[in-house]
Amino acid sequence: MKLSRIFLPLVLAVISAGCTCNDGDIGPWFGSWSMSEMTVDGRTPDGFDPTATIWEFQSSLIRISLLGEHHTMDDMSWGTWHESDGHLYLDYTHPSDKYENSNGEYEAPSWLLIQKNSVAELDILERSNRRMTLEYITPEGEKVVYTLKKTW
Repeated sequence: MKLSRIFLPLVLAVISAGCTCNDGDIGPWFGSWSMSEMTVDGRTPDGFDPTATIWEFQSSLIRISLLGEHHTMDDMSWGTWHESDGHLYLDYTHPSDKYENSNGEYEAPSWLLIQKNSVAELDILERSNRRMTLEYITPEGEKVVYTLKKTW
C-alpha cells in the first residue's frame, strides 16, 4: 500500500512532464501535407507532378519541398506563415543573402508560382484536419488552386 502511494504520483509526474508542446498548439496546420493537385486557371501545368510537393508547418515556420525521382529534395523553400480571417499568409521577405550557403532556400517556391520577396495571401477555401484547399492569385492575375492532404 505504501509503495503505491509513492509509485503512482511518481508515474503521473513523469507522464505529465513528457506531454509538452513547444510554443503552443497550432491546431490542424501542424505536420506534413502532400499536394494532391495544383491547377492554374483550372488546368494542371504541363509536365508538373503536384504530388511531388510537400508542405510542412511547425510553429510559425513553413517548409515547402519538391521531391525528386528517388524522394530526394530537389528544391526546398523556407518561410514563415500565419492565418487570419480566412487567409493563409506566407512570408518570403526574409533576405536570403543574410544566410550563408542558403542557396535560395528562403525564397518563395517558384514552382508554385508564388511571387518572390513578398507576403503571399492565400484564400482558405476548405480546411479540415486531413484536407485543405487554398487559392492564390498571382500578380499576373492567374488563379492557382492548391489541394493538400495531411500525411502526418
